[in-house]
Amino acid sequence: METGEKIYGFEVKEKKYVREVEGDIIQMEHLSTGAQVVVIDNQDVKKSFLVGFRTIPKDSTGVFHILEHSVLNGSRRYPDKAMFVNLMKHSMAEFVNAITYPDHTVYPFCTENEKDFMNLMDVYLNAVFCPNVLTDKEIFEQEGWHFQCEDGKAPEINGVVYNEMKGVFSSLDSILEDEVSKAMFPETAYRFVSGGFPDTIPALSYEEFLEYYRTFYNASNCCIVLYGRMNTEQILEYIDKVYLGKMKRLEPAKPVMLQKPVKGIRNKLYDKEKFGNQGVFASCTYSLGDFDNRERMNAVYILMQAIMEEAEAPMPTMMIWVNIVLGLACIVLGGQLAVNGATGIARMFGLSETLIGLTIVAIGTSLPELVTSIVAARKGQNEIAMGNVIGSNLFNILLILGVSSVITPIPVQATSIIDCLFLITISVVFYLPARKGKLGRLPGAVMAAMYVAYTAYLIMR
Repeated sequence: METGEKIYGFEVKEKKYVREVEGDIIQMEHLSTGAQVVVIDNQDVKKSFLVGFRTIPKDSTGVFHILEHSVLNGSRRYPDKAMFVNLMKHSMAEFVNAITYPDHTVYPFCTENEKDFMNLMDVYLNAVFCPNVLTDKEIFEQEGWHFQCEDGKAPEINGVVYNEMKGVFSSLDSILEDEVSKAMFPETAYRFVSGGFPDTIPALSYEEFLEYYRTFYNASNCCIVLYGRMNTEQILEYIDKVYLGKMKRLEPAKPVMLQKPVKGIRNKLYDKEKFGNQGVFASCTYSLGDFDNRERMNAVYILMQAIMEEAEAPMPTMMIWVNIVLGLACIVLGGQLAVNGATGIARMFGLSETLIGLTIVAIGTSLPELVTSIVAARKGQNEIAMGNVIGSNLFNILLILGVSSVITPIPVQATSIIDCLFLITISVVFYLPARKGKLGRLPGAVMAAMYVAYTAYLIMR
């Protein structure tokens, strides 16, 4: 193929060897419809195909997401409503998918088998150009949204895309991402949720859905990509003869306009009853210029990977150490304040230093361990909850007591021997249920009751 050559209704517009793909990239245009075709001609045995459409949303009804689902629910030549599921079950393809992006929708697959490639290509082309959803409203309702009544209950909204997006927006991270898009692109289509916002999806009617299909899912608005070692001319002949050659030229969708840079602060309150109190989520976002500046975009991507994404990246590592240092500082400060305050109150009532040390000081210095273990247990991090307590006691007995006695010998009173014996006793009480692999509520209650009883004994002593 050479520039200017016409092949089965297509004209070669540009041909260029690209070292990164180890082959030629050939840009073509279908003469009667204006459909774009990109051929990446190399010796890769993994033959790949993609048909895509520029799909620019005008709202957050998720119409293109619903379209992506719906066209794969049967077509004129392949009426099976479970077509996509059966493709993945019976095809030899390594990759089969359909993806809705903020400004385009694509249907890609990859396979090494030539016959499988032709079959899949025909299934995909028939699905996007001849879908049954154009005459079967039930497909739209199933994949998009519909009212559902069960057991005399009030009608509820249901639908594949509707439920999927409800799951997406059950995360505050997704809500933050949506707010960032609205803030950065307030005048373009990127301010909308291309996948559909749950509260907005039911505003889409079947008639509007069909109009969107006719406007965007046509040959003049499509791009086809062929990749790998294949009989390109045979494929182009088939596409023109069976599909594109029978279609008319229409007006393609216009690309999204560029957004002028914006700046400022945007606040969004989330529902605490729905999400709980998860604190503050914040994002600092920058406009980095035109996406066509590939060198800058690649440089930014590499930089962000190096700074943020990798396990050894400086930003996550720094945040880990910041969290540890701040946590330890708060533990030390909080414990010191609790001990000073409680000791002052205890001395006002004339209590002994031994009693203060075994109760007030012990409680004050152990409050961080209590909070840490409760939080870890609630999050299911059981090893941290248990290790925190055992490690803290080992640290206190072996290291703190050991270092203190090395610096200054510590006299041991007779009452301290009794306290040590009690310590050994509760260790045995802990060991008996722990050896079964679980510390249940009953042993926990017994251990808490033993502490209350021992504290009462100390006061009376």
